[in-house]
Amino acid sequence: AIFFFLQLLLAATQAAFLPPQLNTRCVNATLRTVAVAAEPACAALCMETAGCVSYNFLAGGHAAPQRCELNRYSMQYALVSDPHSCYVFRLPQMNRTQVQPAFSYALLPAQHSVTLLGSSVLATAFAENIAYLTATYHVDDMLYWFRTRAGHSHVPGQSFGWDNGGPDRPYGLRGSVAGTFLMGAAGVLRWTEHTAFRQQVRELLQGINSTMAPNGFVMAFPQNESHMHENPDYVTAWVVHGLLAAAAAGHAEALPLLRAHLDWFATSDAVPLFLPPAGGTDYGPSPFVDRHSAQFDHGHTIYLIYQGIIHHTAVALSAVGLQQDVDVATRLYQETWWLQQLAARNLSAIWQRHFFPHNYEITALEAYMDLYQLTGNRLYLDAVDGFYEMFRDNWLHVGGIVAIKEWKLYPPKSYYLDCTGENPHDPSDAVHSVGELCGQAFWILLCQRLHRLRPTQQEYTEHIEETLLNGVVSQIPPGSNGFRQFALLHKVKMNISNIATCCEGQGTRLLGRLPEFVYSVMPSNGSVFLNLYTASNFTWQRQQHISPARHHGQQGGIWRIGVSTLWPLDGEVQVELAGPTAAEAGVAAGAANFTVALRMPSWVVGTEINVTISDASDPTGAGTESVRGLPGTYLYLTRAWPSRTLISFTLSAAWRVTPYVGRTELPVPGLSRLRYALRRGPVLLALTGPWDPSLQCMQLHLPPGTTPMAPDQWLVGIPNHPLHFAVKGNPDFIFKPYFQVQEEFFEVYPVITQ
Repeated sequence: AIFFFLQLLLAATQAAFLPPQLNTRCVNATLRTVAVAAEPACAALCMETAGCVSYNFLAGGHAAPQRCELNRYSMQYALVSDPHSCYVFRLPQMNRTQVQPAFSYALLPAQHSVTLLGSSVLATAFAENIAYLTATYHVDDMLYWFRTRAGHSHVPGQSFGWDNGGPDRPYGLRGSVAGTFLMGAAGVLRWTEHTAFRQQVRELLQGINSTMAPNGFVMAFPQNESHMHENPDYVTAWVVHGLLAAAAAGHAEALPLLRAHLDWFATSDAVPLFLPPAGGTDYGPSPFVDRHSAQFDHGHTIYLIYQGIIHHTAVALSAVGLQQDVDVATRLYQETWWLQQLAARNLSAIWQRHFFPHNYEITALEAYMDLYQLTGNRLYLDAVDGFYEMFRDNWLHVGGIVAIKEWKLYPPKSYYLDCTGENPHDPSDAVHSVGELCGQAFWILLCQRLHRLRPTQQEYTEHIEETLLNGVVSQIPPGSNGFRQFALLHKVKMNISNIATCCEGQGTRLLGRLPEFVYSVMPSNGSVFLNLYTASNFTWQRQQHISPARHHGQQGGIWRIGVSTLWPLDGEVQVELAGPTAAEAGVAAGAANFTVALRMPSWVVGTEINVTISDASDPTGAGTESVRGLPGTYLYLTRAWPSRTLISFTLSAAWRVTPYVGRTELPVPGLSRLRYALRRGPVLLALTGPWDPSLQCMQLHLPPGTTPMAPDQWLVGIPNHPLHFAVKGNPDFIFKPYFQVQEEFFEVYPVITQ
């Protein structure tokens, strides 16, 4: 039935741009039928009737009056040869006033002036992303379909990567490659000046502008395919994210392109085809069904709802945002029934999401978080909180790896371990891939929004750190010029790709933004937050603030924050604060009163973290003091900071052992419940060594008197190899960070017996 429906839906949507006599008609969806004098009255009546999305004007004959049949949304369509069966445009009047968000977030991520230093884990990943972008993308290739759509002759370049195929073969996701490059390269340009990227971004924007249609349409696919394949969602979202990244990198010429295209979209005849699935009280019973088999095909309805909404809210929050962007999102895409189910903590709302359960649901929640900021409507936040709690507790694998993906069902706490890099796309019910890089990127961005809303909640940054190390950095191997799509946790990793896949797009986007996760500032009081500890510098233009309580000014000017550490390979951290000189501040240099918030991770050993603060300009050390931080919180240091201060502490990472509780069973009965995953602080470790084909796993036999839950009893650190551990009594095996595993056999959940 679903397959038949999809055939009808495809036929219906393709028919929208055929001659007028071919149209679509809802089946079993009549709201009511009324007598009318003429067709315009029928159309007007549909516009005025809540829930009406289409009408059928039925001409009378003999004694029969002319009638108007009003239809609600239906999951079934039929082709009709009737020009009087029409979808209506639900947004007849565009509100072009500038958006006024209901509130601003308390925290603002660093927007520029952060440098990642040395060969740290994060700095290396940032550099590898630059190498990937340099080796893979060429302007003529990225503009190939833009120029072709505009009718240029003798178009240079080639149709490359997912522009030339991908999940929508044989059509290709035309324009997605340009979006991928802009997301990554423009992201990099916020932090470091890269001459080649700057030139490529400039040429790409000029090329897109030169191919813009007179009505403002800027995408690379034909206008009459705007509702087809994954064009209205995947491609459009990628390009919009890329143009916004370009604007943030200093290319203001990207903003008129955004505004022109979304204006075209809002008044396009294609808009009525972007309709959410039926569900909830508005459109009949809840769409959740009890599926006992994964043998079903959802199509790509997901992308219309999930990625379709995000580019409207992202633009609404930009410098060219209009109220019409909010209206399109809320009136056209919003699914109130789904928000209500998420707010009610209904697990089915995630893993049995109609039609298309997927980790891409997370990016829809990003958009609903944006709508909360734009409107203040509490339902959005309640839904996001419900989703966050359910996803964290049921679909977040060990190490922050996302444990749900498209095409198959992933019940709560399923935590599958049956997919390897040898068979990542196996269609059978026996294989469930996990760790899609797209999902990890979306999860990080959602957690970032929540932390900006609730700065005191360290949990959000802890999720960012863990997923970043294990689910993102792990996916761009050194020297590879490519990404692994899935962070698989079993046997061997996935091959590397460099053809602008979906995961390459979100991977390069997130790594291009990497420095913004390290530091945040609180504009309301001039505070600075240190969220992730990595060797870095932040040149912070601190604004001058007036304290109502003290009735005196707080010194602004340029402050330089430097972090020296080898974290996560070593726990020693030193933070240096250097205030402005007299010339920079425009006043006499001296102490400034503000707050430095230091993240105190929950994964440390013990119940407190000792922090030492010293005035670096005082050689006697007389002003040195010690304070104690509580793990799982932020330590707020508010004081009059001298011109140069050193803050030192040690993050002693504790062992964390996670017994396996998922659905994957090993060939030997009972052994699946003897599988354990190890983390040292946030770092997920993988066991490397010989593979046991009969067990389809690796197995360790511990020395007598030891237990899997106490790794200190049976692991020995390997000198000069941080976070590498030999196993007592098992000389062929070594634990190492998952992000350092490359082509060798490994297991994140080995069998560990005594």
